[in-house]
Amino acid sequence: MEKDSEVLVYFLFPVRAITLLWVFGIVSLFFTLVPTARQLGVANAAHLGGILAGILWVKLGWHHSYVPLPWEGWLERWRQRRSPSERQSGTLVAAPHKKAFWRSAAAGKTEEELSTDEFFKKEVDPILEKISAHGIHSLTTQERQILEKARSKMAKR
Repeated sequence: MEKDSEVLVYFLFPVRAITLLWVFGIVSLFFTLVPTARQLGVANAAHLGGILAGILWVKLGWHHSYVPLPWEGWLERWRQRRSPSERQSGTLVAAPHKKAFWRSAAAGKTEEELSTDEFFKKEVDPILEKISAHGIHSLTTQERQILEKARSKMAKR
């Protein structure tokens, strides 16, 4: 999340995410140190610990190596398979993640036979476009492997 990201409080008021982080952190710290009778049953120390763990997770860069759980994205993939209009008309459209695979197969070359520039143009660019359009969690295992190969090719340059 970027520092300039905004969150809608009560779905009405836009507030910068970093401001909300500070507000919740200060409130949790205050009520952890000064408990009140009305606050019984609220684990303010646990909220404060969660905030600090989240900050640590981002600051140490652990969020970069996050691997989604196997079932994450199932609903989105299911929705992308067929839109309501396609179900009614009976037509099917290929899923967007198939583009890179069919392009390389149509060219008659495997990934190893492609030059580095061709590999990036035919395999990596469509994946990057998909990330831009749908987010990194929309990638398939095959697409993640292609990006890993691209990363290793870039490291060799």
